Amino acid sequence: MILIQLVSDTAMIAARAMAIAAGYEDCDDLDALRDDPALKIAIGRRPATGHGLPSQPTLSRFENKCAHEAPGWRTLARMGFKMIDLYCAIYVVAPKLMTLDIDDTPDTVHEDQQLSLFNTHAGGLCFKPIHVYGSAGKPVACILFPGKRPK
Repeated sequence: MILIQLVSDTAMIAARAMAIAAGYEDCDDLDALRDDPALKIAIGRRPATGHGLPSQPTLSRFENKCAHEAPGWRTLARMGFKMIDLYCAIYVVAPKLMTLDIDDTPDTVHEDQQLSLFNTHAGGLCFKPIHVYGSAGKPVACILFPGKRPK
């Protein structure tokens, strides 16, 4: 039973992420896109015979459940440290020198969201996540900061 739920949750997250990536920001759009062949392929389903994508009500219930069961800051910190561990594990022998590329990127928001603040450089409300990349552009970590933060 648990495995079925995990697969279902994964499919819902994938369907929502792929729809957003394709330019369909509203969850309502998925009702019309349930049988879209390209989106079905993107989440690993057969375009003609595979099950349809999750409906808008199903995704809304899932998103509301996730919002109430959102991980705390300790869980997020452990996830961040695990990302660093995974990056370090790609090296058989520790390098003598490691160059990290650390950049912040304005991520504009369109609603009043927690931690979004006005940023004059970005010209609106945004988050300012910090992205850390190692050699060959491999991600090391990402830290979410409020939109207006000191340099």
